[in-house]
Amino acid sequence: MPEQALGCISKALAIQLDSLGPDHLDNCILYNFLGDSYTQQGKYELAREYHTKSLTIRRAIFDPDNDDFILTIHEKLAKAYELQGDYDLALEHLEKIWDIRPTACHSISCIYFKQGLYSKAFNFIWKSHELQYIRKNDVPNSSYRPGLL
Repeated sequence: MPEQALGCISKALAIQLDSLGPDHLDNCILYNFLGDSYTQQGKYELAREYHTKSLTIRRAIFDPDNDDFILTIHEKLAKAYELQGDYDLALEHLEKIWDIRPTACHSISCIYFKQGLYSKAFNFIWKSHELQYIRKNDVPNSSYRPGLL
């Protein structure tokens, strides 16, 4: 079944590329479907290739710090690198978004834990809780002081 789905998505992408061109925003969705499918199959290099294509298009159109889809692509790329054991590249993607998306802090802490860097892992768990508290209570970052939870 996954192979049939990949075939359909690939055909749809070929049609879109022909009619819309390679840098059209609509291609991002199909690139991500392909990236997700390849991740599920354990084909991480192909997954990264398609997620990177999607990321490149989105970055050219939207502000990388304010586009939720771009943040999600960074998480997907990080996961593909992590599953291959390339923790440094996984961290590189997660560190780009951790202050915007607190869930990335949890992922960062897990990678540090896998590397045996327990102090760093704990620091990012703490940062995740701080960011969630700030957002939940609508506290401006500048007025928040750790330890006042």
